[in-house]
Amino acid sequence: MSSVSINLAFKKKYKSDKSGILQIRIIKDRKVKDISLKESIKEQFWNKNRNEIRTSHPDYERLSNFIAEKLKEIKFLYGETKSPESVKDNLKGSFLSFFDAQIEFLYQRKRLGTHKSYKTSLLHLKSFLSRMGKTDLNFSDLDPSFIMSFETYLLNKGINNNSCKKYISTFKKVYNEAVKMRAFIPTLDPFIMFENKRVPVEKERLNKTDINKIIEQTFKTDSTLYHTKNYFLFQTFAQGLRVSDLLTLRWSNLKDGNLVFIQRKTNKRHVIILNDMVILILQNYLPDKAEKINNEKYAFKFRNADFKMNYSEIKNHYKVISKEHISAFIKGDKEAVSIIEGWKKILDQVWLKVKFKIVIQLNEFARNNPSKFIFPILDSSMFEDVIFDSNTTLTKDQYNHILSRTTIYNKNLKKIQKACEIETTLTSHISRHTYTNLMIELTNRDIYTISKTLGHTRLSTTDHYIDDFNLDKITDDLDSLSSEFNFI
Repeated sequence: MSSVSINLAFKKKYKSDKSGILQIRIIKDRKVKDISLKESIKEQFWNKNRNEIRTSHPDYERLSNFIAEKLKEIKFLYGETKSPESVKDNLKGSFLSFFDAQIEFLYQRKRLGTHKSYKTSLLHLKSFLSRMGKTDLNFSDLDPSFIMSFETYLLNKGINNNSCKKYISTFKKVYNEAVKMRAFIPTLDPFIMFENKRVPVEKERLNKTDINKIIEQTFKTDSTLYHTKNYFLFQTFAQGLRVSDLLTLRWSNLKDGNLVFIQRKTNKRHVIILNDMVILILQNYLPDKAEKINNEKYAFKFRNADFKMNYSEIKNHYKVISKEHISAFIKGDKEAVSIIEGWKKILDQVWLKVKFKIVIQLNEFARNNPSKFIFPILDSSMFEDVIFDSNTTLTKDQYNHILSRTTIYNKNLKKIQKACEIETTLTSHISRHTYTNLMIELTNRDIYTISKTLGHTRLSTTDHYIDDFNLDKITDDLDSLSSEFNFI
């Protein structure tokens, strides 16, 4: 018969620490398992000879009662104590019925995203019960062994670790809600052995070469892929815009030269600055695509010669001149340097004038068409009465319409990926990862700047988020993000 030792323990992360975490140490068949109680105390209040908290601890009574309950639960789990005292009759009630009621409550409150997530978790739970030959699950059936078996079932189905943790965490939330609502009185926490540790997942993103491939790839302006390309580049250069916000941006969100809106995920106000790439994409969704502005001729002199060209002509001429003189330029030939730098200066000066005029036209169109979606993705007739702000609630049809259009968008991104011969699988969220990785390089890992542009509400979220990205070589003297790429 195997022997089990279950005791309270105190553990410091570093020897020099003055505080440590209380744990329950289980030694079975010479194998050690520590379960953190998530309670920190100073070392001066720990009696290492008796493995207990000293009575001088200011919160001794609460901690001692809490520890006693946890020890009782774990000793019962390992057969070291008799069954806990019987609980109220309502422990025999149906947990599945309570779960169903919670899902219905979420639907009634229009929390459709959470509703869908909870429903998926319940379907997995019902599938597990069906495999066991059961059609219901009572509160009395919930114990650590059941939770561990459910987790094993999910993993054996080929569901990845993080998704398993998500489903069981949802399960736990519903359980805790039942306790909170006094649906039953627990004597044992069935989730005591469950560790919600997510496995770090590498965040895929595009490199600069891949982004330039997309920029330089041409599609007919009336094709779906033309718009898909614009949407993806807009997400990337508009500070890693989430797809839920891309779909619901209206012209009314264009204010004082910036895009200002409430993020769908966080319900927090967010601002997107109109950089060059964003402006060039937005102009494509003006009725005339700013054609008059782009075709306007500018008269100027260069090396005693008179020119009259529009911005596109100047840009193309600059490319030709650069190509012709690049070898001499690299060698430091003063004449070549003077010619290339001269044309670049003219190009930049004209672009400033063009950009200023496009922004004026964008703002004018926004004032006259505030209710129109910027990008023609959603069926506008379905959202005529919807104001996207912190109080927005959607019908099931509206929510499902957004999901279906997102799915179509992601399918079209796979076609862009194939056309551009990119290895990384393109999804709408890849744009956010790509932007983050570029900003890490451009800002020397400036967490505050990255956090604000991503729209994170806490710096700790950004700090955790960027740890998964490439932090190899950091360049301090780069210009703005959009200047790293060729104009569309």
